[in-house]
This record gives sequence, C-alpha cells and structure tokens, in this order.
Amino acid sequence: MDIEEMAWRYYFTNFNITRPNASTPGKPEPYIATSSSGTCSVTSVGLAALATVRKDPHMMHLARRKYSAALRYLARAVTDPVELAKGSTTSASFNLSMFEMIISDTPSAAYSWLKHIRGTAALLRVVQLPSPNMLFAMVGCLQVSFTVAVGCLIANQPVSRYVTRLVKSFRKEECEEIAPIIELFIILSSLVNLYIEAERVDISDDDGNHLSSALSDIDADLISWKKRLPPIWTGDPNTGSAIHSGNPLWIPKLWGYYQLCRILTQRVILDHTVQSTQRREESLATLSEMSGHIYELVPMMLRRSFCPNSAYPEQCLGLTSDVFFLVTILQALIKLTDRRTVVDEWAGPAQKQLGERFNLLRAFVARFLH
Repeated sequence: MDIEEMAWRYYFTNFNITRPNASTPGKPEPYIATSSSGTCSVTSVGLAALATVRKDPHMMHLARRKYSAALRYLARAVTDPVELAKGSTTSASFNLSMFEMIISDTPSAAYSWLKHIRGTAALLRVVQLPSPNMLFAMVGCLQVSFTVAVGCLIANQPVSRYVTRLVKSFRKEECEEIAPIIELFIILSSLVNLYIEAERVDISDDDGNHLSSALSDIDADLISWKKRLPPIWTGDPNTGSAIHSGNPLWIPKLWGYYQLCRILTQRVILDHTVQSTQRREESLATLSEMSGHIYELVPMMLRRSFCPNSAYPEQCLGLTSDVFFLVTILQALIKLTDRRTVVDEWAGPAQKQLGERFNLLRAFVARFLH
C-alpha cells in the first residue's frame, strides 16, 4: 500500500463525516473523485494525522505539500460556478480546517481552524447536495453547520441566515430521522446570534426583562426537545435506524450541542439580565451541571480513538474527526464558562475510564484550550 493510499484509508476510517462506512481502500468517493481540491484535502488530512501519530517529519512535509495544493485548487474552484456549487468544494474547505487543527502545536495556533470554517460557511450559501445518499449528505452538512455555528460563537460573529436557510431546506420526506437535529441546530444558531447581539449592544432594563423571558422560553423549549427525542437519538441500539447503525458517533455530539445550548442560554441570562440571587445561583448551577455532562460524554465521543480491533494500531492514539468536534465544543465552553475549570475537569471521566491510554490524546487536546 503506497503512502497516499494509506492516507485515504486513514481519512475515510477516521475523518469522513458524510458516509456511514469507509471507502474501498485507495479508491476515491464518487463525489470527490472529480474534485482536485477534494482529493488533495483528503490526502492532506490523512497524511497529517498519520504523521502526527507516527511522529514522521517526512510524512508531515508531504501533508503540507498536499495542503498547499488543495488551497490552490480551492482558489480556482471558487471562481468556477459549477465547481463552487459542488459538495466536494465545501468538503475540501472543511477538511482544511481539520488539517489546521491537526498541525497546530502552539497556543497562538489553537484557533487557526477558524479561518477555513469562515470559508466553509461562505460556500454553504451556494452548495448543492448530491442526490445519491442524500440522507448521509444532509447529516454531513449538519455536522459542518454545527461547527460553523460554534465557530461563529467563538469568533463573536453571527451565524449567517443562509446557513440556517440551507438546513431548513432539507426535504421533509428525506430527513424525518434527523428532524430533531435540524431543530437543535436552528435553536443553537438563534442562541449564538442572540448572544452576539447582546454582547454588542447596551441593554436597557426593559429590554433585559424581555430578553430574560425569551431566554427562559428557549430553555423550556430545549428541555421539551430533549423529552421529545425518538429512541434512535437516545442510544437505543434496537431501532434499525440507518443513521444510528451507520453513524452512532453522532449521538454524543448531539448531546454535546444540546448542553452547549443550555449553557449559552444561561450565560446570556447571567450577563445581560437582572436576576434575583436565587435565580443567579440556579443559572450558575445549570452551567456547572451541563459542563459536567459534556465531560461525561468525552469517552463516548472518542470511542473510535480507542478501538481494540483496529486494523491500524496507531488509531488507538486517537486522531479522528471526533477529536476535532470535541476541541470546538471545549473552546466554546471556555468562552462561556471558566477556562481554568474546563482545563482542570474536561478529561476527568475519560481518564478514569481509559487510564494511561488516554494520556497522549489528552495532551493533544490540551494544546487547544487557551
């Protein structure tokens, strides 16, 4: 197996977010096969991950060359209306954000992934999802959209309306199973925009009272959303769901975003409304409780990283797209709560469950908590 074939195999086993299973080793996905930016971005991510795991500087040099090539091809693609609308172009931009995170090894580079997420968000304005395997394409698009929303929160930028409009446009007959995720994304994007607006303007007492009431309603909606979730999204393995059986790793991310919504709601209440001492204590307790739930999800979110039957022993060191999603959630948590507490507590449940096997991955994630 040549080095690029190894990179492809590693990517589609560990980083692919649109399809349920890995591609045939060495053979590109149909939607990427005709995209130069797509193929180069996949190779760059796979090589960078393998290079990091193996501490191989030669492989990392090749990864950076593929990254540079992907950037050039992407720059050309965005000037071509046909290429611009392809899902592979958006996927390439998203892949480059994961590449940036993999290679970032200094505090100053901890948020470098955001620059490509901004480009990915812009591409969502014109992307056309492929008709074959539409359900999995929508699930992939949702994961990208959630990351865009979290990136907007971290960067103090509103979520663009066209991103929400795209998610709302998913055809009902094809997305019944993922309807709760669509609903949660709409809530999250609305909360991010509300948070950004509240941070930017002075709020009068009357506006604060109105905001407090609206946020309490949103919090109630979130609790109701949780109660209405069908079994396929609560971890029941006996449902026969295509999404559940194909991509069960979505479940901990789903709950992570739910808890982030609860935290975001309470953060705005605490910072921009007048509350009684008791109500403030309740909000602070909710922040702590929801943060704790996110930490408890970490072992489940990272279970691919510690697969005992892996064809690649190096996979057990943990570099997957799930690590990328975890870092984005933890960085948002740092913004909304207390950095020192996040740094001290996020790894506790995973360390307890995984022991010394978790040390390397814990150190990798810790590089981004600044």
